[in-house]
This record gives sequence, C-alpha cells and structure tokens, in this order.
Amino acid sequence: MGTLYHDCRKLRERLLVCYALPMKALRALLVSIEDSETSLGLWMIAFFSLITLRLLVESWLFGFGSLSAGFFFSEWTHNVLFFLLSFVLFLPMFRYFARVSLRVASNMLLFGFLIILSPPIIDRIVSGGSGLWSFYIFDGLPGLLVRYLTFFGDRPDLGITYGVRVEVALVSIGFGLYVFRKAGGVARSFLAMLSAYTLLFFLGTFPSWAALLIDGVSKGQWVLHAPDVAAIFLSPLSLFSHTISDPRSVLNIKMSLLYGALLPFVVGIWLFLSRKKAFLALFRNVRLPQVMYHAGLLFVGMGLSFVVTNTSLSTWGASFGLFDVFAIFLVLVSVVSAWLASVVVNDFFDQAIDRETNSTRPLVTGDLSVKTYGAIGTGFFAASLLFSALVSVKSALLLFVYQSLAWVYSAPPFRLKRFPVVASLVSAVASASILFLGFLLVSRDGTISLFPPSFIALFIFAYTLSLPLKDFKDVSGDKKCGVWTIPVLFGVRRAKVLIGSGIFLSFVASVFVFRAASLFFPALLFGGASFWAVLGMKEKTGRMTSRSIFWWILAFVFGYGVLAVNVLL
Repeated sequence: MGTLYHDCRKLRERLLVCYALPMKALRALLVSIEDSETSLGLWMIAFFSLITLRLLVESWLFGFGSLSAGFFFSEWTHNVLFFLLSFVLFLPMFRYFARVSLRVASNMLLFGFLIILSPPIIDRIVSGGSGLWSFYIFDGLPGLLVRYLTFFGDRPDLGITYGVRVEVALVSIGFGLYVFRKAGGVARSFLAMLSAYTLLFFLGTFPSWAALLIDGVSKGQWVLHAPDVAAIFLSPLSLFSHTISDPRSVLNIKMSLLYGALLPFVVGIWLFLSRKKAFLALFRNVRLPQVMYHAGLLFVGMGLSFVVTNTSLSTWGASFGLFDVFAIFLVLVSVVSAWLASVVVNDFFDQAIDRETNSTRPLVTGDLSVKTYGAIGTGFFAASLLFSALVSVKSALLLFVYQSLAWVYSAPPFRLKRFPVVASLVSAVASASILFLGFLLVSRDGTISLFPPSFIALFIFAYTLSLPLKDFKDVSGDKKCGVWTIPVLFGVRRAKVLIGSGIFLSFVASVFVFRAASLFFPALLFGGASFWAVLGMKEKTGRMTSRSIFWWILAFVFGYGVLAVNVLL
C-alpha cells in the first residue's frame, strides 16, 4: 500500500512538472509579447505582411493562380481593410476587459492575428482538397438572430466555413482566458468571450447589417432577406469609367469602399478617446485653408471634365449610386491624406524654422515624438494610395506623383523650397495633379487627354506667382535657416508689391485664356481687391495678417470663379 501511494505521489509530481513547464514557458512568452517595444512603423509592416501571407497561403492551397492581378488586389485591399477595422474595434474592448495599456493590448492583438492563417488550412483538410470559399453571411434580421444563437447556423460550405468557425471559437475562448489571467473573475471572462464572439459575428455578417441600413428603412427590416443583400453587394458595379461584373471582385470592391468610408471615423473616434492629446495636436495641424484648397482642386477638376466632355450632369447622376458616393468620399480622403503626409514631411525638415515662426507645430511643442509623427505620416501616405487605388490605379499614380513632388520640395538633398521660382513651380505641378485626378474621375474614356492645355497653363502661371504668399509668416525662420524666399530676398514691402502684382496679372490673364471679354471688369475688380489685400497685410495684428491672407485671396478667387462659371456656361 505504501509503495502504491509512493508511486502515485511520484506520478502526480511528474504530471505537475509536465504541466508547469509549458505553462511557465507560455507565461514567459506572453510577458515578452506584452513588453515588446513595437513602433508604429514596425507594427504596420508586420500587419500588412501577415495579411499578404494569409492570401498567399489561401492562393497556394486553393489554386487561385489563374485569377487576375486585379482580383488579387481587390482581395488584398478587402482583407486589409476588414482586419484593420477588426483590430480597431477589438482594441478598446481588449483594453477594457483585460485592464491593460494600449501598448500591451496592441502587441497581444497583433500576436493573436496569427490565427488568421489557420482557416484556409483547416478548410483544405475538411474539404478533402477542394477548398471552401470563406464568405459573409447574407440574411435578414430574423435569420441573423437565429444564426447568432446557433454559432452562424448551417451551410458551412458557403459562408462562415469550418476554418473560420474554428478561428472564431479559438479567438473568443483565448480572449476570455487572457482576461481571466489579467483581470480575474469568471463572470468578467465569460462576458469578454461573449463580446468577442458578438463582434466577430457582426463582422462576419456585415453586409447584411449594411443592407438593413441601406434598404431596411424603405422595405422594412423584417422583410429583407438574403436575395436583397445579394442584390446590393453582388450585382455588377459601374465605378466612373469602368465596370466590374465578377461577383467576387464586386463584393471585394464594394466592401472595401464601405470599410474605407467607415475607417476614418472609427479611427478618429478611437484616437480621440484613447490618445486625446495626439488627436488634438494632429487636428490643429491639418491647416484647414489648405485642406479646403485641395478639396476644391478635386471638384474643380471634376467640374471641368463635365464642361470639356459635354457630359450632362443629370445623365451622369442617373447612374450615380451609393457606392459612387463612397468612392468620391474615399478619393477626397485620399487627397487630404496626401496633403497631410506632405505636411508631416515639411514639418520634419522645417523644425528649425518652426521654432522661430510656428511654435504650435506638434514637433515643436513636443505633443508628438519624431518617431510617432513619422509613422503617422507613413500611415497618411499609405492611406492616400490605398484608398485612391480602390477607385482607380491612375488616381493612385497621380497622388504618388503629388507626394513625390512634396518630398523633393521639402526634403534634402533637393529641398527645392530654398529656390523661390522653382519651389513655386514644383508646388504648382503638384497641385495640378489633383486637378488631373478630379478630371480623370469623370472623364468618359478614363484619361486626361481632353484636359484643356490653356487652363493648366493659366493655373501653373497663377499658382507660381501667388504661392509665395505663404512665405510672409516664416520670414525670420527662413532667413535664419537659409531658405531664400521672395520676402527674404526682396524684403517684405517689395515682396508684397511683387506677389500682389502677380496675383492681379493672373486674374487679368484668365480673360484671355477663357476668351471672355465680359470677364474683364470682374477680373479687374477681384484682381485689384487681391492686390490691395496683399499690400495692406499686417504681420500679426489686424483683419489681414500673414496667416489669414490666404483666406482672403481664396475668397476672391472663389467669387471670381462663380462669376466665370456663370459667364462661360
């Protein structure tokens, strides 16, 4: 009896050792992941690499090699935006339940995203090699409620596949166990697990919820069914100058447009709630006049395309749908993101100047570190290309040109902003690329071949002469740092006369470019007002200062533009 007891005790001790060793290793692994110092840049590289690897695994296992590059791009962007939205939505929930810092939550979530590699492998094994298509669930509200209570319901061969269901189960259970480890409490852990499942269910059925918002009001939430959802998200899509008919590509693009339109708001809300100081620093630095200017360039380009190509606005609008609205919104977000990326580049290399003349800039105040600010700039750069490419690859190329010119304008070794005329010319060409982008969206042949050369010549001429307006506020900093702007070279008083005269000449030149004699007196009126506004500009006090003059000139240009449109049309 004593021997048996002794043997059982030994066996128990060995089992405890066998259990303790892997648990100790697991705890050590979790601690190392939690404590990792991962920069935003490295996080982005890891995230995008993981998504790409998931698609490559899926392609290799299911033989998607015969599909087009366009399909793969739509599939990739769809997956990137889906998982990015998932991450942003999971992050506050993770922090709340587990009671951990933003860094720990971000590290653990990124590590947990390795699970996305498993569904294609599981589905390959389950299907015997034929593979299953991981798909959203299309259903009406009653069906969605039933599916929620039955772990996605039936039909795992099309919809939420076996692999995805295993993924959801592992994520939900794993999240609950992690919460139990960090915060304790069975009830809290169970609620965390249920919340994770609910969020994943919502994401897996997202088109159905979107359809309930789009058509549910008119048709009624209780009468909307799977065919209604399919009609919205699988029917052919005409997006400006090209049409997509393949159902999978259509779904990819429509969902990408929807996620892309949603993400800026979700990220903005999350950033405001979790990193309020950083959010406010970025918001104060957007430079609203320039944002409005860039948005204006986009819409002017679109309007010019209507005029030049004799496209009827009513005819164009007849085929204009909800996803076209999302597309235009995303292009606008892309343009603004490109501008904000150029702001980051400029601020990074102008820190010495900004300490003299722009003391509220994030790098000067210390609200954002150089490392964080650079990563944010990279994010803006990537967003501008990704969102614009969803609509048109040509749009993405134009924004790449814009940002390349912004780089050579601000960054060494070129730093062309040091040379007055060259700097203005480079900025003019960069702005012209936004005009081309707007024109391209509406153009029936999807090109800029019909863009009027006289208009672009006038634009570059006017922009080159008026851009030095922005340099008046930075005179002391530019002089100290060897940036030779017009106000630095000629002095503030003479520069006012030169720049004001240039703006006046731009108004007058438009009369000849548009061949409209009736615009002569309006050009004299608005051009003269612009000249005297620049001449009367004060440095810091008064109605027209070196920082507010842009608003005044923009108002004069807008007023003249409205009159010109009425005359020309």
